[in-house]
Amino acid sequence: MKFPHWIHLVLLCLMMTSGVASANPETILKDLPEQGLAAYRAGDYAKAQLIWRDKLAAQPESAQQRGQLCYNLGNAAHRLDKGMEALAWYAAARRYIPRDEDLLVNIKFVRGELALPPEHSSGLIATFSASLRSWTYGESKNIAMLGVILLVLALAFEALRGGSRGRALALLGFCLCALLWLPFLRHALAGDPPSHMVIASHGTNARSEPRPDAKSLVRLEATDTADHLDEWGEWTKLRAESGEEVWVATNKIMSIDW
Repeated sequence: MKFPHWIHLVLLCLMMTSGVASANPETILKDLPEQGLAAYRAGDYAKAQLIWRDKLAAQPESAQQRGQLCYNLGNAAHRLDKGMEALAWYAAARRYIPRDEDLLVNIKFVRGELALPPEHSSGLIATFSASLRSWTYGESKNIAMLGVILLVLALAFEALRGGSRGRALALLGFCLCALLWLPFLRHALAGDPPSHMVIASHGTNARSEPRPDAKSLVRLEATDTADHLDEWGEWTKLRAESGEEVWVATNKIMSIDW
């Protein structure tokens, strides 16, 4: 069966959308403040971090720029031999530029350097799940709306033309709509992403109270994520992925919510 021209247009739009977040590191650096770029290229990575963190704290309106800032902060952390901190910055960047090829390559490289297991297991289901996570919330809403438009067009064609071709096109519209809604449904069901990541290379004990001799309730491993609840002195209260509310030394974790 020969597909109508609008289906080809949809495929073209999806390909264009998937390429929006991709940029090579040199381009990203040029998009950021010149002082930070100059410090980075001069080898003063700590100064570059300070400049980029100040820019990030100013809350740039562009999600793309926030992602670029986090990405480069991760690069600077890696240059300073802070691999776990680099991974936390990369995790923050992925919220804004989840399909950036350089970002994904760097995550894999640093995890290998730190002898951490692969981020995702192999297999069809794991690959499909990873693909659903590769869209931001805003992108997933646009894709879901595109699915609705496709379905309406397919049903209109079926109503106007009828016949076996119309029914086949309506069925195709239903299937495409369901498929394009999956990224949005994943975001809706998952809720807000965790706000903090464990950056202790060997993990850390999560305790019942904010003191070092308190009972250990659960072990949080390196790169585990959790939700921020409260703070007390040098301790932070988190909600672990298991649902338990625990206390962790603040220097063992890092915010990935920028």
